Amino acid sequence: MTDHYLWVNVLFRDKKHYSLLRIESGIDADLYKLSKKSKKLVKRNGLFLVKY
Repeated sequence: MTDHYLWVNVLFRDKKHYSLLRIESGIDADLYKLSKKSKKLVKRNGLFLVKY
């Protein structure tokens, strides 16, 4: 077990709209600047979004 803070950033594109998925420490996943189409896709796949 390590005390390192690990993360990965994934930038993806929906036509001309860019969004960012950030996974931190293998547990937390944050989505930034999702398009309406991407939000529908996330919800349709059984995930939920919390806005903060």
